[in-house]
Amino acid sequence: MKKIFTLFTLIILSVTFSWAGEKPDAVYHKIIRSYKLHEDGNVEVRFRKELQLFSKDAFFNTYGETLIPYNTDFQTLTINEAYTIRQDGSIVQTPPNAFNPSLPASCADCDRLNSMREMVVTHTALEYDATIVLDYTIRTQTIFFAQLMEQIDLYEDAPIELYEIYVEVPSELNLSYLKNYDETIEQFSKVVTDTNTNFFHWTFTNLPQRPAESYIAPGYLPNLQFTTIPNPLYFCELLQNQTAFYYHDPQIFQNVLKEIVKEDETKEQQMLAIRDYVADRIHTNDLPIRYVNYLLAAPYTVWMSNCGTPFEKNMLLTDMLQTAGFMCEMGFFFEDLMQDIQSAVVVNIDTQKYYISAAYTDNVPMDVRCAPGDFFTMRGESTTFNREPVNITLSANVAVDLKPVVSIRKAEADQHTLLPAKGLSLSASVAPLHNGYYQLRLRPSVSGTPIKAARLQEQRISPLATPLVEEHYEYDLHLPAGARWVTQPYEVTKEYPFGKLHIEYFIDGGTMHVVRDLSVTQHFIVGKEYKDFKTMMALWDEPYDLIYTTNR
Repeated sequence: MKKIFTLFTLIILSVTFSWAGEKPDAVYHKIIRSYKLHEDGNVEVRFRKELQLFSKDAFFNTYGETLIPYNTDFQTLTINEAYTIRQDGSIVQTPPNAFNPSLPASCADCDRLNSMREMVVTHTALEYDATIVLDYTIRTQTIFFAQLMEQIDLYEDAPIELYEIYVEVPSELNLSYLKNYDETIEQFSKVVTDTNTNFFHWTFTNLPQRPAESYIAPGYLPNLQFTTIPNPLYFCELLQNQTAFYYHDPQIFQNVLKEIVKEDETKEQQMLAIRDYVADRIHTNDLPIRYVNYLLAAPYTVWMSNCGTPFEKNMLLTDMLQTAGFMCEMGFFFEDLMQDIQSAVVVNIDTQKYYISAAYTDNVPMDVRCAPGDFFTMRGESTTFNREPVNITLSANVAVDLKPVVSIRKAEADQHTLLPAKGLSLSASVAPLHNGYYQLRLRPSVSGTPIKAARLQEQRISPLATPLVEEHYEYDLHLPAGARWVTQPYEVTKEYPFGKLHIEYFIDGGTMHVVRDLSVTQHFIVGKEYKDFKTMMALWDEPYDLIYTTNR
């Protein structure tokens, strides 16, 4: 099935040649990727890059090495060409001692992953205007997953003059592809079918480099996806056709579950306690499952080795929850064809479904984090999620002691998210100033928006992606007898087309009332709105400092 998707077309067009006016640190003259899926299921991937360097920083720091990940258990790496074209046109071959395989840092603490390698290619004879040429092939021997599933990002950390992609699959397989880009960057595409092979070819020119910006809207960065897998259900069926999904030994969890599951806690709190244990205590090997040939370790193995990929940790989480009596099962979030596959565990408590993952310990549910998209359980059931606002309402009474320690006593906490609150905690610090004056800095420990003002640049090209949020906080700060507030009442309100902020401090008797409201009603902040959005978030992130004194 062919599907075309274009987003932020005008913005992409406006920045396509943004690097042409000033010389970048480097330019890719050519990148070529070719994929060949053989009839026996083995895959051959060839990659070539020609990168010219224009600055001292480029050849001393940024581009001096290339890292090539591969797994020696089922992959072989062949270096076809590696040399440097100097400014005068002479060619310097990369010497044998410039190729050094190493164990990736994320795999160092896990014996099961000691077959992973990162070939470190140190480029030599680098100078101004030198061109690095590297061409290599990775051959994959497929065990049971005889499919092709790729996403190619059509951008790098430098502009690209020419990008070519070749895909070849057996004629009996259908290749579905998805164009997540404005088609004006595509100069040529071709599909050829004969009796033995389906052949695909795409050519792109003048691709801009990736903006060095945070919170980039997902549809802004172009990519090409393709797969021979007909649908997510088929992927689930293929994946669970291995013993890791059927080997269970619940006895190994019993003692730990007795420690972390408290009888006086709610089922939601117990669920989160188990999730946090797996997230914090089991070492994470942050590898996509394709680097282990889609072969997964059973929960018992993950537990005994104290390490696992995010996928394997969620399998362990499922096993532990089921051992503790929860109704739950493993599943995946899919967006588009096979983009950004993330595993999760769906837990049924009464009539509520909770989507959690051992990869995260915050209060953002996976169905909110991964929306929009579809969730497929291993049994094939699917649920579609759209972007929904994150709503938080929280109130508390805080008693302040007359010393550089704040005693926080919770009166009420109601955090309305799709996951229950684990309890209200406020981070607070008191600093003595002088002559009986104190500064109280108070900040809530929860927030619905992930946007942090400190990560927002002054100028921005790409659209900013933000979840919809509705946040409301109220705090009553009580001073004991003999103390009084010095901080004067304060109020600020900012209203924009994309949202609203309201912050207010006022004193009633000896109590300081703090009210904080934030509303974001747009998913994307574009153009002139960005400056106002940055101002609003800077106000929201400011810690609020309150001054009180014991002097009369």
